[in-house]
Amino acid sequence: MKIIITLILLVSSLLADKGYVLKTEVCGDSDNIIIETTDGWYIAVELYTYSYLDEGDVVFGNMKQYGYTDIIDRNGNEIRVYIEDWETNLSDAYEELCD
Repeated sequence: MKIIITLILLVSSLLADKGYVLKTEVCGDSDNIIIETTDGWYIAVELYTYSYLDEGDVVFGNMKQYGYTDIIDRNGNEIRVYIEDWETNLSDAYEELCD
């Protein structure tokens, strides 16, 4: 099982965006998070799968697209999310989730 998780993370890291959960419970909503990608984007995300994502957690996935997608956490768990938008400015990502 550990080998499978390692392979998933390796493939994901090669083909997908890598990011860190920058903020959870954005605007008081436990389903809203902001992810900062390693290439400088701020991703405004709504969670659709119950998860234990905490600030600082590493995630992988195709995060620069609109709509539903799956991201993978460091344990290899798939998390269904809805990408509201991706922004170069953190305040714009907040605005996407808070208006």
